[in-house]
Amino acid sequence: MTGNRSYYRGGHKLVTLHRPGTPYDDSEWALYDIRTDPTEIHDLAAERPDLVKELSEAWEAGAWRDGVRSPTAAAPSLAATPPNNA
Repeated sequence: MTGNRSYYRGGHKLVTLHRPGTPYDDSEWALYDIRTDPTEIHDLAAERPDLVKELSEAWEAGAWRDGVRSPTAAAPSLAATPPNNA
C-alpha cells in the first residue's frame, strides 16, 4: 500500500507524506495548526505528541469504520485486525 494519510479536527491537521516502499510508522506524522499556519510550515508534532497520538488514533478508528485499509494491515507480516476501540 502506498499513499499519504491525513486527519483534520479542531483546526489541527495531522498528515503524513509516506515514501513508497518504506514501512508505515507513526513517527512520520506531522501536525499543523491550520488556523495560524495555513501553509503548513511549522510542524508541531514534537511539541504536541499528545495531540498527535489522539488524532492518529482517531484516524485509525475512522479508517476501520469507513472500510479504508489500514497501512499497518497492508504489511503481510502484520495481522489485519481493527484497534480495540473501533
